[in-house]
Amino acid sequence: MTPKDIIDEEVIYPSDYMILSTTDLDSIITHVNDDFMTVSGYKEDELINKPHNIVRHPDMPKAAFSDLWDTIKQGKSWMGLVKNRCKNGQYYWVNAYVTPIKRNGTICEYQSVRTQPEAELTERAQACYDAINAGKAAKPKFGASIITKLFSAWLLSVVLLMSLPYSSGFFTVVAFIVAIICFCRPLYTLKQRFSKILILSEKIHDNPLNQYVYTGYTDELSHIELSLRMQKAETLAVVGRIKDSGEELQQGLEEHQQQNQANQNQLVTQSQNLEQVVTAIGQMSSSVTDIAKNTTNSTTEIHHLVEQIESTKVALANSQIATTEINNVLEESRIAISSLNQQCQNVNQVVEVIESIAKQTNLLSLNAAIEAARAGEAGRGFAVVADEVRNLASRSATSAHEIHAIINSLSRTTAEAVAHMEQSHLLTDKSIDSSKMLEQSLISVSEVMSIIESNGEQISVAAEEQAAVVNQIYSNAMILQDGINQFEQNCHNAAIHSQEISGQGIRQTELVNQFN
Repeated sequence: MTPKDIIDEEVIYPSDYMILSTTDLDSIITHVNDDFMTVSGYKEDELINKPHNIVRHPDMPKAAFSDLWDTIKQGKSWMGLVKNRCKNGQYYWVNAYVTPIKRNGTICEYQSVRTQPEAELTERAQACYDAINAGKAAKPKFGASIITKLFSAWLLSVVLLMSLPYSSGFFTVVAFIVAIICFCRPLYTLKQRFSKILILSEKIHDNPLNQYVYTGYTDELSHIELSLRMQKAETLAVVGRIKDSGEELQQGLEEHQQQNQANQNQLVTQSQNLEQVVTAIGQMSSSVTDIAKNTTNSTTEIHHLVEQIESTKVALANSQIATTEINNVLEESRIAISSLNQQCQNVNQVVEVIESIAKQTNLLSLNAAIEAARAGEAGRGFAVVADEVRNLASRSATSAHEIHAIINSLSRTTAEAVAHMEQSHLLTDKSIDSSKMLEQSLISVSEVMSIIESNGEQISVAAEEQAAVVNQIYSNAMILQDGINQFEQNCHNAAIHSQEISGQGIRQTELVNQFN
């Protein structure tokens, strides 16, 4: 930041603010509290993982920070007045207390807790830092001890008394010696005790520059006063860190309570949904059991149907054999009837010959009768024979005609029988073909039914297994529902405990605020 970006305006913040931050060993910020962000004007994402000198003001001398790092790297705490820069260029003063944080004996981070200093201290620190930056002043030297100052004042008073006109003589000298003895012994005792306190003070903090900045003096009392301020700052630092942790804990507890309440609401919803799922699984279990039973029954029926199909196949094969035999018998009958028809034709030809002979005989008898009539009495006997022959020829012709009619009728009947036989033969052939097709269809149906039967058995087994699995799921769902109910109760108990812890956190915060 250039000098033009610096605004010479101080930011005054409330005296109860505790500006807290932590850094790693390379002074990279790892944590800040809300007071830090409020006073500096930075947001959290602008500070985290940034060097802590982002808030360093150019008025701060480098010697102060050198002393800071030399101290805290030795594992000791450091206290000092620091002028920091805001984001907008303004500045604010802090009474900084920096502490190394150790884990397992090793420094892992640095913690800085800053409070609002008195105006008198900031004025003295500003003047001192300006002088150091200008090269006009060094660290102040340690002044005379308080004991020396008291003794010098007393001795000067005695000398003044001795210089009076009435203070001469032996008694004056004796009184002087007695006064010295009476005064020096308690003074010596006081010095011994004071030296012990000073040694303890030096162990707490030994920095002449800070003595002058904080007290305006560099004697033993200023050393003790600075140590007391150091102890107070350390206490405030601990209190500030506890307060910051308590606020984070309180915020975390509030978020936890909100999350816990949301979890409870979600668990109630999940419990209701799970109850519906359990009911549905129970219904599904019943349905799967019914499916398994129906599948078993269907498999049994399919098995019976397969057996019936096999019986039908056997009956159809027998029917095919009988039909083939019938067809053979019909063929033989057709051949026999055809032969009979041929014999009828032969008989018809013989009848025709008989008819022709009867006609010729009738003509011959007629000629004989004519010749007998010509012969007169001599041919009368011959006429009788001729007449008988004519009658016989006439009956033969009639019989032949009747036989011819019968033969014709028989021929027609045999022809019709042959035609029917041929039609029956064709029908039986078709029946045989249809039987073969039906047999093939039954074979295909039997194979399909066998596959269906096998699948039905597998489905039945699978349905039974599924029923067992569904029953197991139902049992697990019941256990899960009991677990969710227990978890819901645990969340309720956790919410109660969170409220109790939250109350303890509030009381802890109130207790911490008493140290401010």
